[in-house]
Amino acid sequence: MLRLLCATLIALGLGLFAYRAFVLDFPLTPDTNSPVWAFEIQADLPQSDNGARVSMYVPPEFGRYQPLREQFLSERMSLSIRSDPDGSRRAIWTTAELETATSVYYRATFFMKPVLSADRPQTKPPRDLPSDFDLVSERSLEQRTLANRMMADLERQAYDDDTLTSLLIDRLRDGSDDLARQLLDGRVGTTPVAETAAYVLNQQGRAARAVHGIPLRETVREATPIAWLELWTGSEWRTYDIASGDPFNPEDRMTLWRGDGDIVSAEGATLSGVRIALTRRDVGAVQALAQRQGDAERPLALATLLDLPVNTQLVLQSLLVIPLGVLVLVFLRQFVGVPTFGTFMPVLIALAFRSATLTTGLIILAIILGVGMAFRLAFSKMNLLLVPRLASMLTVIIMVMIGVSVGADSYALGTGFSVTLFPIVILTMTIERLSVTLEESGALDASKEFVGSVVVAVLSYLVMAIPLLQHLFFLFPELLLVILAILLMMGRYSGFRLSELRRFHELDMRG
Repeated sequence: MLRLLCATLIALGLGLFAYRAFVLDFPLTPDTNSPVWAFEIQADLPQSDNGARVSMYVPPEFGRYQPLREQFLSERMSLSIRSDPDGSRRAIWTTAELETATSVYYRATFFMKPVLSADRPQTKPPRDLPSDFDLVSERSLEQRTLANRMMADLERQAYDDDTLTSLLIDRLRDGSDDLARQLLDGRVGTTPVAETAAYVLNQQGRAARAVHGIPLRETVREATPIAWLELWTGSEWRTYDIASGDPFNPEDRMTLWRGDGDIVSAEGATLSGVRIALTRRDVGAVQALAQRQGDAERPLALATLLDLPVNTQLVLQSLLVIPLGVLVLVFLRQFVGVPTFGTFMPVLIALAFRSATLTTGLIILAIILGVGMAFRLAFSKMNLLLVPRLASMLTVIIMVMIGVSVGADSYALGTGFSVTLFPIVILTMTIERLSVTLEESGALDASKEFVGSVVVAVLSYLVMAIPLLQHLFFLFPELLLVILAILLMMGRYSGFRLSELRRFHELDMRG
């Protein structure tokens, strides 16, 4: 039963960890950088006495690249955002009169979003093709005849839809025959090839569409949209590169819109210029993760502790490393046999060390224990009862901590705040336990337990202070399930401890 429980906990913890780390792309190290893209589209309009309507395709809200921040800027123009059924998104500015020349802007900062699906909606196309799914402009009867002739020729050469699509793209791109040149009607570039390929495939009842986007490079002042093709396979949209004709993963391209048309169009006015700029900068992956705009209904696997208030995060950062210190404590007591005062006192001391340097923490601990022991010996001569004696010790320890804080502040040592985090009650009980052990078992046993407690506290602190472990347990709290499983398995161990081997070795030598 215990083995099954431990195996389940480990599988669940490591499985969720692997999913978030390698599928959702959560950073595994605190110094990991994440690329962030600053993107801008600017459209200029001249002065006009007439009204104007400007439509601009902007990146989809639920694409591979998710906006951290978005701005829609204009002067004296109203704005509306519309979403198309294919996932495209348009910003529409309108005005009754253009009194002066003006510009409209779309500015955004994007990061690569860890998504479960690719950068294309997996919505099924309409059943009636091509009329209900004609994502390109209406063509003439002659164009339809040319499309049918080309497809009839290619179908005799193609093995499957992949081969057919690749052959079609290659033929249109090369423009090596009259059919391709007539279908393209003199246009060149990836956009007419993608739109024409989609049209030809639609005419034969195959759902296809042109996709337009921006290739992601370091810095581009005057970016030009490029196009590629998507073909419905029956279960997903498969993307094809126009340059090669082969299927590919468009992870290095930011999708802007699907179908025909231009990135910016205007009614009632003539565009005097359209500029697209793109630049890349690297920020900390944790910072990018914290800035992600998420849905209130996003999957639990996408939720992180970074969504919590900052004060709550600070508390949890300290709490999440305590099981690591406990793991060190259990190992040293269960397998090594290191004696300590109390059960978790060394871990609590180690937790207090995290607010100061290790050296400073040890000095403060020595001062408190030294002064506390002196008062404890004095109180023992007064024949006080247990509870009043402990209460008196608690008061003395608080006064000692106040004195240390004031002294540290006077000499600008900066340790006053960390002193307050020392577990006062635990220190009180430690002093009491040390005194009782000293009286009942002698100085040797008391010294062993004291040194053992300090050693465990120091080792626990060193483990809890590792930046990589702090990062992993904060971003992947499911790792606590693995720690729990290890602790449960360690709890069944009842064999010899390392400290006992020497004693039994001496007995063996005597025998």
